[in-house]
Amino acid sequence: MKHLARIGGLAKKTFRIYSRQLLSLLEKRGFTDLRPSFLEILLYLCSHEGASIKDIGKACGLKKQTMTSHLNELSQRGYLQRKTSPKDKRLQQVFLTEYGRKFKLNAKEV
Repeated sequence: MKHLARIGGLAKKTFRIYSRQLLSLLEKRGFTDLRPSFLEILLYLCSHEGASIKDIGKACGLKKQTMTSHLNELSQRGYLQRKTSPKDKRLQQVFLTEYGRKFKLNAKEV
């Protein structure tokens, strides 16, 4: 059990370093309003366009309240938009906006 905790800690530390470096590179390209938790959501959406809020939260390990707050902020900043699913009116799907797709291209380049 001790080894699992150590592996988890190292993985978390590696992700933090990666996030800081990626955010630094993205800031140089004009994306100055992001933080690591936003980055995680946006990177997930880059490969899962149209995902449900529940799926994003599960993949990123974020609670529903945190997800709502983060998605509201990312929406206000112009990165994403929510749409009601045409198949299930109770389900909201999340999509990148034009600015969000610009982020996606820049994230791939760096």
